[in-house]
Parts: sequence; C-alpha cells; structure tokens
Amino acid sequence: MPPTHHVIKILGCNPSNGNLRLDKPCLKANSGDTVQWIRLGNSGVDSIQDIREKDGINDVWTTRPLGQNNWKGEIISNVPHDYDYDYNITWKKGTVTYVYDPKISINPTSTYSNKIFITLITLLGLSSILFFLNKKIRK
Repeated sequence: MPPTHHVIKILGCNPSNGNLRLDKPCLKANSGDTVQWIRLGNSGVDSIQDIREKDGINDVWTTRPLGQNNWKGEIISNVPHDYDYDYNITWKKGTVTYVYDPKISINPTSTYSNKIFITLITLLGLSSILFFLNKKIRK
C-alpha cells in the first residue's frame, strides 16, 4: 500500500488548560506515511513552536516535523504494529507558551490490508470445510 499523506488541522485552542482542538486528535497512520499539521488562521493559536516526541518515547520520524504554519514529518518505515506515538505540540498565544499532547497510532492492526487478509483466510477455511463435507457426502 503506498504511503498516505495525513493532514491534521488545528481548529482551535483553550488557553485555560493548554488544549488544542484538532480535527484528528488521535490519528491512525502507517509506516512511511507523512503527517502535516496546519494551523488555521481563526484557531486562536498564534504560532506552533515545536512538534516532538514526549520524553522517553521513541522517535518515529525519518524527517522530524518542521515548519512555520504547515508542519510536516515522515514516519519511519519500520514501526511495529499497534505503536502509539505520544508527542507534544508546543504552541503560543500572545506571549504565553502551552504544551498539548495528542497521539498517533501507527500501523494499527485494523488496517485495510489486515482486514483483507483476515477475510481471505476465513474464505479459505470455509472453502476447505465445504470441500471435505462434499467429499464425505459423495462416499
């Protein structure tokens, strides 16, 4: 499956608790995908200062998210299945800096290719059962 380009829009902010309102607060992505964060002009966020992994979390980027208004990064190609990447978005409103911590689930097991694989295995199993039942009935 070719890599996907994901866009996360920063829709709004809450300076009282530092939270951001994202259109995809818990993104599901795959190895090799790119992720881009776009700060909408009416979001109330004056600027994004940084996007990076939380302390103690493995970095998952071949290209670490960088940018001004449109931050973009590429996920490495060998992330294990069901890896939840916790990261921080450091942002500013006025002179005050805030930190928000969303999540990206990388290679979730419910991906489209896994669903196709499970369906094919199920059909193969059913076909085998029908084959042996048909063979037994003919005896």
